[in-house]
Amino acid sequence: MLQSFLNKEEIEGVQTTANLPQEAIAVGDSFEIELAVLNVLKNALKAAKNSLNPQTSVSVTAQKHMWKITITDNGPKISEEIFSALGRPTSTSKKDGLGVGLSIVLSIIENNGGHLTFRRIEPNGIAVDLFVKKKEE
Repeated sequence: MLQSFLNKEEIEGVQTTANLPQEAIAVGDSFEIELAVLNVLKNALKAAKNSLNPQTSVSVTAQKHMWKITITDNGPKISEEIFSALGRPTSTSKKDGLGVGLSIVLSIIENNGGHLTFRRIEPNGIAVDLFVKKKEE
């Protein structure tokens, strides 16, 4: 499914694993949430390509009234300064980046009633957790 939204160069050479439920219905603008997830995944793929054994993962798990969408990469370790600035406008570690992608993702997720967290993965890499409201049955 994700391959239809990514070009071949973005996914080539990166091993991506997915742990997804049969169905995960969220409250909010599905198009915006999809764009936010896709942006984070593209960042993860790009970061992972800078490692010897490029890997990313995507998982969706239920957390009370929220869905937790976790995207990880094993990209190079980033400095504390860059890590603490993740999600702030004009913060980027990419030579061709504008520094607005993650701040837009944060706005989208918050506007849809969710939140976003960043975690370091040891020895290197990042995990991004996007929490979105679960549609109650």
